[in-house]
Amino acid sequence: MSHLKKQLQHFFEQEGPLSKRLPNYEPRLAQTQMSLAIADMLEEEKGRLVVEAGTGTGKSLAYLAVALLMDAKVLISTATKTLQDQLFQKDLPLALDAIKDISGAHKHVMLMKGRSNYLCLLKAEDFRPNGDLLHAKNNQLLDRIQEFILHTKTGDRAEIEDMPDDSPYWSELNAKSDTCLGQNCPLYSECHVTKMRQAAKNADVLIVNHSLLCADRNLRINTGSEKDVAFAQIIPDMDLWIIDEAHAMTDIATRHFGVSLGLFQIKILVRDFAKILSLIPASNQSLFRVAYEELTGLFSQLFLSLSKSLEHADVAQLRLDIVEKFNTLEIDLLSAQCNDAAQKSKVSSLNRRLAKIPAELEFMLGAAAKSAGYVTYMEGEHMGQTLTSSPIDASQILSRALWSGSHSTVLTSATLAVNGKLNSFLQHSGFASVGKDDSEDAVQQLILPTPFDFESQSAFYVPNSICPPVDADFQTQMENEIRFLISLSKGGTFLLFTSIRALNLTYQNLKSELEAEGLQVFKQGDAPKLELLREFTMADETFGGVLFAAHSFWEGVDVQGKALRMVVIDRLPFRSPEDPILKARTEQMQSQGLSSFALLSLPEAALALKQGAGRLLRTRKDAGVVALLDNRIYQKAYGRVLLGTLPPMQRLRHQSHLKEFWNQKILPNFC
Repeated sequence: MSHLKKQLQHFFEQEGPLSKRLPNYEPRLAQTQMSLAIADMLEEEKGRLVVEAGTGTGKSLAYLAVALLMDAKVLISTATKTLQDQLFQKDLPLALDAIKDISGAHKHVMLMKGRSNYLCLLKAEDFRPNGDLLHAKNNQLLDRIQEFILHTKTGDRAEIEDMPDDSPYWSELNAKSDTCLGQNCPLYSECHVTKMRQAAKNADVLIVNHSLLCADRNLRINTGSEKDVAFAQIIPDMDLWIIDEAHAMTDIATRHFGVSLGLFQIKILVRDFAKILSLIPASNQSLFRVAYEELTGLFSQLFLSLSKSLEHADVAQLRLDIVEKFNTLEIDLLSAQCNDAAQKSKVSSLNRRLAKIPAELEFMLGAAAKSAGYVTYMEGEHMGQTLTSSPIDASQILSRALWSGSHSTVLTSATLAVNGKLNSFLQHSGFASVGKDDSEDAVQQLILPTPFDFESQSAFYVPNSICPPVDADFQTQMENEIRFLISLSKGGTFLLFTSIRALNLTYQNLKSELEAEGLQVFKQGDAPKLELLREFTMADETFGGVLFAAHSFWEGVDVQGKALRMVVIDRLPFRSPEDPILKARTEQMQSQGLSSFALLSLPEAALALKQGAGRLLRTRKDAGVVALLDNRIYQKAYGRVLLGTLPPMQRLRHQSHLKEFWNQKILPNFC
């Protein structure tokens, strides 16, 4: 047995370093197995391992132990900034402290986020909020931001308490790449992003998120010269990649390796251009001002036509008019008339942004996107309207951009296997070709069961008499079932919806009634996610909470104990057939003679259902019920796959049986 494996076994054993720091510690066989499997994989050159670690395995500590004990540089990536912060602030300090008992080596661990999460010092110097940004309700936030600007050491926006993700203030301050002056910036050496990049080179362990990882790899493969690549690179090369919440990587990569252009983006560009104009003599401003007024009008017309149809008769001509108008702008003339290096750099930055737009339009609205395997579509409303081209098959891009390096790689999540098999995940993630287990690209696979006793701690309830979701009576019957379930749980309930429309309608119909019963009612979007979860958890100490939520609460949410004892899912989480990406993937698979339902829609729905159900049990002491208000899981042949993907909960079909189970199995856990 290798020295590393001996250290790992000691780390997790009953009298090991971890047990000294965790009250009532009990070794988890699956946790040790996962850690040792990673160690085994490291013995191979460019090893590859996929691990589904069921809820309660403790996968974070399993891979952190390896990362901190091995003699190599390790990259750890997780799905969201929230999970990234949780890993860095909760699990990592425990692992670092425990490792001291085994290894005397000091490990430098660093948290990295995308550029837009950091303060731009140059923008901060010019920050003068006015007009739409000044409202009485924002005054306290503005005060916190000004304090942050003066005293921050990291520039990380997370230091600003309760700032909304879409804060207009932050869009004026962040260090996003398209407005960065790079090495021409007078504050380059002091820049938070510069310092972050330099510090990352010396880190033993880097903790990033999937969006940052994809953005970094996208910049690398789409940047020309070696000098440009060196500047674009944020994440240094590492020996081992550990990709946590790996089930989310395909969707995140689809977004980040695409191309998009939005009306708000154009508005910001025009505003920044107006700032540049003020730097040159007034006599030379008219040419550019008139051109941009015309461009603004052309873009408004283009997006109006696109919102009706991508094939609208006016689209082709408007695209040509916009490209021609861009070509008439002589930005070099502006640069020549600027008085100092900083001004010239700002003009140069603007010029880079300008040059991208006609090229992106040509790609998305011409023949290039389709021939490259991209689908183009419109999303959003009003100023949020965005034209986007996304890769239809992200697996090829993932394989080339993320998995083809010299590093060893571990992909892990609690939800990767469909009906006990990893084939679907391997195919769609591009991590390996299914059926090539004997090739040099072979992937080690491991499915570890949860340590929780699902059969005695939980039940899966599907009402036997509820009508199909397509029926006119479904909304009424669904609301009646929700009333029954909440009367049983007395709060502590997540209501998870597959669409915002269903969420809003049900919330509108039930809110007053639930509040009249003394329950606190919450809805996704009314406050930041973490704040909602705090209030929901606290509500159980008084009245009991009910949270109406959709997509972002189906995963990455960890509410432990009695505070969450009921999870209700409105219907099977099949993606809408009108979703442009799903539609394009369906057409592509059908053209190859493949079943898009069996190979794409069904596995995706199975994993989504597994994620939603996974909100219920988070510790060995948790107990409760997952209710699915959709009978198709028993009435359709494909239901066997969905049921086979779920944990082994007791299956109940009648309200009377659920009441009996609740009184006998669930209530005693909360007494």
